Amino acid sequence: MHRLLLCFLFFASSSIAQTKVDTSESAQPSPLQNQTKDSLFLRVQRPDQDTLKVFTSRYRIAACTNPDAQTFVNGEPIKVYPSGAVAGLIEVNVGKNILCYTVKSPSGDSLRKEFVLIRPEPLKTSSYDTLIIEDTLMEPSQDVWLILGDVLEVKFKGSPGCEASFDIPGVASGIPMRELTPQEANRLGGIYVGRYNIQATDKAHDEKIVFHLKKSFWSREKAYSKGFVSILTGELPRVAEVTGRLPYLNIGLGDDRLGGAKLGFLEPGVRVEITGKVGSSYRIRLSSIMEAWLPVEFAKFLQPDTPLPRSLTGSIAAVSNGSEDIVTLSLSKKLP
Repeated sequence: MHRLLLCFLFFASSSIAQTKVDTSESAQPSPLQNQTKDSLFLRVQRPDQDTLKVFTSRYRIAACTNPDAQTFVNGEPIKVYPSGAVAGLIEVNVGKNILCYTVKSPSGDSLRKEFVLIRPEPLKTSSYDTLIIEDTLMEPSQDVWLILGDVLEVKFKGSPGCEASFDIPGVASGIPMRELTPQEANRLGGIYVGRYNIQATDKAHDEKIVFHLKKSFWSREKAYSKGFVSILTGELPRVAEVTGRLPYLNIGLGDDRLGGAKLGFLEPGVRVEITGKVGSSYRIRLSSIMEAWLPVEFAKFLQPDTPLPRSLTGSIAAVSNGSEDIVTLSLSKKLP
């Protein structure tokens, strides 16, 4: 009995010792981990393009590298956080600016990436003496689809102190525009704005807005918008099917380097109700009080007489898997 117990203790001790050795060996970093830790790298998040137009005097930069690397921006050292993150603000002059990231490892290796930031000349009030309508700030600058109840808003920059109006060919003409005060227009003069409420009888297909600026009976100027306007009351809403990889809805038309604020992602095959368009985004009606914007590459139009996507809800089930509750709602069609 004692001999059997001693044998058991011997094998148990050997097993424990072997376990300790295995654990110790597995804790050692692999050659790949060492390589990743020691390899010098530089990933730049801002700017995200080789050449970028900047409209402010200061620009926020962001990148990441090895935490132990020395980092320089335009030759000046910049702090590297323990995570390897690099961030800061740089001054941007009017014209062409070179932004150069340089990182150096303790062993002497180095990497360098260069970008160009272009800051345009600040806008100035147009000449009082020469009658002019400028392309700058002109709206609509993109193609627009509108329906009954929408408001068309237009704008242009021109000589201050004049009388301005605009036409929607085939719809209305001589619609008055108001010149904004310098307080409303960032200290600029000659910024004219106007609006038109779309009526039930209005129809237009790919029409350019015609702008008029009059200083006197003999002094007049005319210009055309860059974007085309279509008034499609009676043709919209239309049904489209969502397609593509990782389709998504945006909250609005605002833009940033990641593509704007996203409302959520959709599944291919979901049907949506399109009520308008601005530039490269369709306006999607989600409810009577909520809308979103879908990039055009994610939409495939169905036949004009396709019924609008509607569904009665079926049974609702709720189950718990211990860590979360799953609620299932059955619908007869795929809806956003």
